[in-house]
Amino acid sequence: MDVSASGLFVRVAIATLLVTPLATLAAQRADRDDAVSAAVAAWIHLDAPTGVEELAHPALRAVLGAGWAADRMGNLVKRVGSGLPRRVLACAMDVPSFNVSAITSDGNIRLHRAGTPAHPLWDQFHEAQQIRVLTTRGSVPGVVAVANGHFARQHRGDTTVVNVDGLWVDIGVSSRSEAAALGVSLLDPMVPNGRCGRTLGTRPGRQQVRAQVALPSQRPHR
Repeated sequence: MDVSASGLFVRVAIATLLVTPLATLAAQRADRDDAVSAAVAAWIHLDAPTGVEELAHPALRAVLGAGWAADRMGNLVKRVGSGLPRRVLACAMDVPSFNVSAITSDGNIRLHRAGTPAHPLWDQFHEAQQIRVLTTRGSVPGVVAVANGHFARQHRGDTTVVNVDGLWVDIGVSSRSEAAALGVSLLDPMVPNGRCGRTLGTRPGRQQVRAQVALPSQRPHR
């Protein structure tokens, strides 16, 4: 083997040694991102509306392991160690939601907000979205109505902000008695029928989600 050939062999060997760990790291990062996206999807899917957070207890206990107990306020509590000083680590369990505030004579549902949403347009985001009313008999599907744009004043939607008082929910009935027959009653929680897709496991997907939930002042300029 001449000098030039040996030099080429050394360079190839060095390149191989450098690329192999990088490929391994990339594969490990992909596996980690897959695990993170799966965990995020599972947590987002939990129903934990304000006031009835205990709905999420079984799933949380299955993930968190032994040693957790529910107190009278619906919190999951675990005590570790002994002695002083005592430290408390707290994490909010509930998510903003709605409660049934009225059922009209024609079966439509009106809402009251529960919890404190972080985004000023949170109510409006629910227009034309599928929802579920969580009753004592089970989940009742429905959809949040949206104003008919064909008959609205031109450009009204450019500046009009819809709040909870402008939301109407259709659960497929035509009377208050039919809604009651499904088990729907006042103060029942209502949650989005949300599903978390695989796009969270990709970099563009995560960036898109962050852009969607960011406040207008936090969104990147295009």
